[in-house]
Amino acid sequence: MKDIVRLPILLLVLIFSCKKETQHTHTVSKVNAYPIVVVHGYLGSSDSYEYLSKMLETNGVAKEDIFYFDWNTTETNADLNAYQLEIFVDKVLAETGASKVDLIGHSLGGGLSYSYCKKEKNAPKVAHLAMIAPFLRYRTQLPNEGIPTLNIWPTLDYVVTDGAPIPNAINIELPDVDHNEIVATYKTFEPIFQLFYGKLPEMNMPKTVDNPEISGKVLTFVENRILEGSTLKIYEVASATGKRILPTPDAIFNIKKDGKWGPFFPRKEAYYEFEVSTPESGDRKLHFYRWPFASDNHALVFRTFPPEGSPLRFAFAGIPKDDAEAVAVFYSTSKALWLGRDNLTIDGASLTNETFLAPEKNTLAIFLYDDNKNNTTDLNSIPLFDGFQSLKGADFYMSALENGSTAFELNGVVLNTPKWPSKTDGISVAVF
Repeated sequence: MKDIVRLPILLLVLIFSCKKETQHTHTVSKVNAYPIVVVHGYLGSSDSYEYLSKMLETNGVAKEDIFYFDWNTTETNADLNAYQLEIFVDKVLAETGASKVDLIGHSLGGGLSYSYCKKEKNAPKVAHLAMIAPFLRYRTQLPNEGIPTLNIWPTLDYVVTDGAPIPNAINIELPDVDHNEIVATYKTFEPIFQLFYGKLPEMNMPKTVDNPEISGKVLTFVENRILEGSTLKIYEVASATGKRILPTPDAIFNIKKDGKWGPFFPRKEAYYEFEVSTPESGDRKLHFYRWPFASDNHALVFRTFPPEGSPLRFAFAGIPKDDAEAVAVFYSTSKALWLGRDNLTIDGASLTNETFLAPEKNTLAIFLYDDNKNNTTDLNSIPLFDGFQSLKGADFYMSALENGSTAFELNGVVLNTPKWPSKTDGISVAVF
């Protein structure tokens, strides 16, 4: 996994009836024998598992039994990362009263999950292990012979380039998916569900509801820290412009030490802005825009800038603060953008080229601003982002003086965001 190095079934399901291993009340039918702990990959967070968590809930798993381990993947101290996962799993077991967890790890999170299960003291706490495109130092053996293990990877992976079978694991190789997309496909969900519950799932797509419930976390960008005292405001917006319909928010959530927000119940087919602000002086607001919600989603993450003292805060200090100019970000939660498969245009300018969409770049996010200060969209790559895996920057000029909007179009799907004055009002993020 060269980019990461470069920057430092089949057991019978236990169905609970009279016995209750959890201390909370479930809102859906109980199918899961154990709570599920999911571990994201490099530069990721809970929202890497949006699709998978929706599919679990659709097939009867209670949302309270899915636990998201959000960790700082830029931390190079492997012992510290392992220790934090150990604390997290122990906390889940204590909170639920369960004897074991089911563990899912993607990419670098797959490697961390493997290392967790390899420790003799941890193995008895894991019922099943599912690894998705895992970053592993070796694939010669299971982490523990007593843990049924699934190993699933893409045929063509530009991030973890050495995917291969593991002896005595359930090994599945999937074509036509990228390193991130593999987490958001039914072909991955089905064998995970079968591993955990000894049967195939009944539903093969997320359940559509008229009154969806959404919730999640507010975390810092990349490092996944929690800034207690941050605020999340939710506004309904016009689909054609991304601008607020009313000046007052539909909901306000004050973020506490667990980072969680919600629940919120969006209107069917309505578009929303999620504005995040922090208590730290000098922090700009970030405004997130998404397509309407058709199903419940409890893995929604909205990010703030890195906190004071973070090396990444200095790295992003060059992003313009100028009320004459807007700054925007394109972000894909479910897949990388591949030239030849995906088409991306922003305000009519095509970014569908080798610079931004070459498959080996594994592009998930593109920062857009006038890097060379010439008031022109040159579409040059911004050097600040050249050292980051999956993050890119494009020299793109957007005037904030015209009170206009930016149109993001990915594969025929359009999302509009306002052109906020970048110093006073912050940055727009179009989430696909």
